[in-house]
Amino acid sequence: MSLGAPVATSSTSSLKEIAHDCAALFDPLNSNDIAQSISKIIYEDDTREALIKKGIITSRQYTWVSYIAKMIY
Repeated sequence: MSLGAPVATSSTSSLKEIAHDCAALFDPLNSNDIAQSISKIIYEDDTREALIKKGIITSRQYTWVSYIAKMIY
């Protein structure tokens, strides 16, 4: 996400909590759902651009500096 790549991830993993609405979520046990999520990223320009923008913004919350600051304080 931080490099501007749209993301598709499982809706059942912990990544769902981080990704929120900035990733295309899919059921990992449903191959049609996986294919649909990937297809949206590839073929729907608006969806892809929205995921990229939201992903960049969200990824700014997860830096080593912010992690270390939370651990120290």
